[in-house]
Amino acid sequence: MQKLATIRFLRPWVQRLTAHPLDLARLVRIGKRAVASAFGGSVRCDLCGRRIGRVFPVVWRGRLEVWGADAALVQVEFEERNALRFRHVLAENCPALRKHESRS
Repeated sequence: MQKLATIRFLRPWVQRLTAHPLDLARLVRIGKRAVASAFGGSVRCDLCGRRIGRVFPVVWRGRLEVWGADAALVQVEFEERNALRFRHVLAENCPALRKHESRS
């Protein structure tokens, strides 16, 4: 049963890998999304509270990379010293932004 579950879990990633010609950038992007979906935490929009996706923060060579945030169009900024804030960029994805635009 465990082997069957493993095969079902890996099937979408194998299909994505074999669907198009592979290059290094594509492999890296798919790998980062796989790590984010497997080990990352779920994040929500700071304004509306809707789920954005799963992300995995990585510090590499003095820079902070947020793997998985490229799947959705989001704005990431530091809220405090050790906290990140995620917001939708487009009003069509965020009801709070839609209300703000209709008032102006």
